[in-house]
Amino acid sequence: MTSKSDNENWRKQESSNSFQFQEVSDNFPCIIPASPNWYCSNIMTCMNGYIAFGGKWAVYLLNLRKNPPVCEEYLFGSPGYSCKVTAVAFCQFDKNISLSVLPSHCAFGMEDGLVKLIICETKSMLKEHRKHQVKITAISWSPLDNNVIITGDEKGVMVIWNVEENCLNVWTPISNMISCLDMSPNLHNIAAIGYGNGNVCVCDIKKLQVMQVFKSHIDEVCTLSWCPKYFREKHCFVSGSKDFTMKVWDINTEKFLFSYTVPKNLPSKKKEESQKMKVTKYLSVLWLNDNQILSSHSSGKILCWDLESSSWRALEGGHNRLVYALKNDATTNQFVSFSIDRQLVIWSSRLMKPVHTIPTVGGFLYSLSSTPLDPHSIAFGCGDNMIRVWNTADSTQSYKCTTLWQGIKTKVLIIKYHPSKEGILAFGTEDGHVGCYNVLSKKYDIATSYHQKSVYCLAWGPNYERINSLYTIGGEGTILMHKMGSFNIEAINISTLIKTENKLVSVPRRSEASWRSDFLFIAIGNEDGTIDILSTKMHCVCKVLVHKKMINTLAWHHSYSLDISGVIAKIFTSSARRLFGSKSLVTAGDLVQVQINTGLSNTNVKFFDQTGILPEQGNGVIGKKLVVHCGNFLCWLASGSDDYNVCVTDVADALNNNNNELVSVIKPTRQLSNQTGRITQVLWSPHTNGVLALASFDGSVQVWNILTGEGIAHYGGHIGRVYTVMWSYSDRDVLYSGGDDFTLQRWRISEQNFKTSSPDLKTNKQSQIDSNTPNELPNNNKPVGGEQIEGTVSLSVNEFSVIDLGKGLVKDVDNKKKRMRSLLKKSSVADSKAKEAMQVDCIALAQYLKAENEEEDTGVLVCNITPGSEEHPNLGLYSTRKDAYKLLQTECEGHKKNNSIEQLIQLETWRNNISGLINDAAQNNSLNDVIVALSPLGGFDLWRACVLAYAEQLEKKRNFNSAALYFLAVGETQKAINVFKDNGLFKEAVALAKVRLSKNNPLIQELYLLWAQKLIEENNNENAAECFLAAGKINEAITVLAKKGDSSSLLTAIKVADIYDMKKCSAEYLYRCIDLLISEHKWDICGSLLNPITIVQVSHLRAVVS
Repeated sequence: MTSKSDNENWRKQESSNSFQFQEVSDNFPCIIPASPNWYCSNIMTCMNGYIAFGGKWAVYLLNLRKNPPVCEEYLFGSPGYSCKVTAVAFCQFDKNISLSVLPSHCAFGMEDGLVKLIICETKSMLKEHRKHQVKITAISWSPLDNNVIITGDEKGVMVIWNVEENCLNVWTPISNMISCLDMSPNLHNIAAIGYGNGNVCVCDIKKLQVMQVFKSHIDEVCTLSWCPKYFREKHCFVSGSKDFTMKVWDINTEKFLFSYTVPKNLPSKKKEESQKMKVTKYLSVLWLNDNQILSSHSSGKILCWDLESSSWRALEGGHNRLVYALKNDATTNQFVSFSIDRQLVIWSSRLMKPVHTIPTVGGFLYSLSSTPLDPHSIAFGCGDNMIRVWNTADSTQSYKCTTLWQGIKTKVLIIKYHPSKEGILAFGTEDGHVGCYNVLSKKYDIATSYHQKSVYCLAWGPNYERINSLYTIGGEGTILMHKMGSFNIEAINISTLIKTENKLVSVPRRSEASWRSDFLFIAIGNEDGTIDILSTKMHCVCKVLVHKKMINTLAWHHSYSLDISGVIAKIFTSSARRLFGSKSLVTAGDLVQVQINTGLSNTNVKFFDQTGILPEQGNGVIGKKLVVHCGNFLCWLASGSDDYNVCVTDVADALNNNNNELVSVIKPTRQLSNQTGRITQVLWSPHTNGVLALASFDGSVQVWNILTGEGIAHYGGHIGRVYTVMWSYSDRDVLYSGGDDFTLQRWRISEQNFKTSSPDLKTNKQSQIDSNTPNELPNNNKPVGGEQIEGTVSLSVNEFSVIDLGKGLVKDVDNKKKRMRSLLKKSSVADSKAKEAMQVDCIALAQYLKAENEEEDTGVLVCNITPGSEEHPNLGLYSTRKDAYKLLQTECEGHKKNNSIEQLIQLETWRNNISGLINDAAQNNSLNDVIVALSPLGGFDLWRACVLAYAEQLEKKRNFNSAALYFLAVGETQKAINVFKDNGLFKEAVALAKVRLSKNNPLIQELYLLWAQKLIEENNNENAAECFLAAGKINEAITVLAKKGDSSSLLTAIKVADIYDMKKCSAEYLYRCIDLLISEHKWDICGSLLNPITIVQVSHLRAVVS
């Protein structure tokens, strides 16, 4: 980590540099990305001040042109895609494009052998191919051959892809694993390839010719790097190997120019630590400039080698564990390093010092926590067994993180800051343990009591009126209370205490708990969907019955903004026109008495005139009296469940009940049903009352104004399930979220739009929010206390969100039939226009129909409207058949854009466009069982083509069993067998071939032989011998049986040879087997082998005698 002074010095020294970095604002939107996949030589690429790298199954883009650098977005990411990215390369196909812009394309290879080429600006896929059958290990592109991308895989297969001509050449220079490759920046069509056996090969990729093979390394070649320019007028590159040697090669000679051995240990003040350090066999290299080469070291240091003096020096700062990737960016004069310590470090090439350090995440991001005591400290718990604390206030180190890992042995599933003690952070882990960290001193304490299953809930709460206890819930459904500072004492079982206090026969399994901000009540969620609200003595006072499935999250509204006088002042200022304007409740000069009803035991009475609040009633005459209902926010409880619903329930009446009777609440005050996945977290805004953020498994984070029932923001930046969301205490516009895409994302509400549902997911057909909030004065005014009330006002003010959230605000939708969503969405929206607009449509429709009746196809010219088009979709229902067809076409285009496949299938079937539906689905790889089932409507040929396309699609998605099934459905037995054969599933291929093909078909023997070769590679010789026997290859079967050379293997080979009367083959292994049996003292077996033999060697007499 760089110090503040170092960073300031770097800024001063770099100010004279020609490149001008773009400064970013505080709390800039960014992504803390997933850790780049380890030990992949080409996992990162740099060009024009941008970095692209593969983390898990996504490709991230990092902008080095900004200060600090910003990871802004994904270049590629698909929910549910399980194959990792293993190699990445930028491409710039147009040589005339300026070097100051984002590279035009990015190519990357996947673990399953897929190669994709995407357009960087739009993040859309341009082309892809599947010529590789195994994991891709390397990829490269050169500006000299700007239309060519080369890739290599584990089997040594190299694919040369001419993108412009879409031509693919498959070539295997050497039959060994390709570990790395790099195209020359100075020579056309020349590439260097490193292999797992230590060889380095220089090839001409146009002629498919091997030019040189260098064999000086004795272990796997890890990385290659060409000299940016000519080195001493020679074309040179450097290779780094697991044998800890680094060699500089001239492609025109057979020997290396220089050879350097990386030292095992570096001089260190902490000698004991350097001796204990684990040495990992890996070496990364980067040819930085003419005379300098960088290499990694097992200590985490980066070594800079001077070719002139043949000396090296260790660069200070940076990493503390092995660096496995190094890349240079000439545009910004910086180079980048990735390490096993999950840090991305950006270095100044001129100063050879680190200038920025960006943390990365190595597991699911399960939990976020912050505290008003330190609003700039963001803690997040991850699946990589670590807690990170991000200090967002440091302007010189925008990504400064403290890593907490000691005492944590498994995934961190939940974390929670103490509400009143600074720096105290509790955590719960996957193995059921609970602990507490002091973030400031890095001291930790692990509780001796633990849960039987993973810990999913933490809640700081009271014990004898002090907030010094940690309440935890595990997967087994038990609540434990740990006293802070006494974690070595056995925890109290709160579940048992609740059962005893409330005299219960049985208790449900607990899933979530949350203390109210005044610590007088605790809400406990259960797996059966109920919520219990208990007092500090664990007496149940209220039961909330608004969910049907397990409660995942609970959140009480905070008490930060319940200053009534401030609220009333703001209400009066912002609502003066409404109070004294068109409603004419009062006349100028009148004094208004306002009673503020908060649902609490006491009420506040304030006096107003047009100038604002008066401290006393004064001499004025009370002209009007108003009652303002101001919601008791402290009693609002938000809950999220597995039933995809979020409910906000006002439990003020239940908590203020003095009868000591259990009160049940069966209706929520507000219900949000816009999510299509389980709710993982709900959280109230600390800045604005009544604003709620929620995270869901549907991949979205939504922000709602609970008071008005309006959606404020919909964030869909994650490419998987979202586990957690958190508000920034320092900026009301900023939220943080994390999920199973291994990222922490910071984003602004003001930059998001609200969507009714996630565009890539099905819309939940549950009832939506009833937003009929009473914002106007009612007509029926009733007297209270003998005085005439002139009006009852429920105000809605954004700043303070004052509104009446009484009973009956939300309609009971559970007992009503669910309304089916219309397939004609655009038409429905057009029919919902204002009354005046609908009247205009009626006149236009009448004119159009009259013109059509008089002369066909003249309505468009006469009325200048096209019913069924994008402008007037609803009119297509009321005009001609052709216009109705046009309406369906318009609706289909809308469903295509929204990726609403089910609706699209129905409408395309309605208009009998089965062939168009199938063609579009086949091109987009979106065929499914429903489309295949409908394909016979287009005839036999269309059905057959559809089934074949679907089978190929299933094969690409690695659903081999289903793919083979669909090939068989159209009689393509050979293709069905090839699905298994090409993907290494030889057992399934043989089984299918045996029952479908004739016994003399040569394919059966070919499958047996291929299967045998695979089994030999897996060291499964006996099964391989069975395959050879089935294929009639007796010699091969005997040879592979004897391959291990032990007595039992040789004996088996001899017996098989005897069965087939192959005496020469049997004699070849007989004496070897007898020698081994004698050494093992197995006399009986040895004698049985020697009995048939007439001539016995002297060494075997002992066995004969025995």
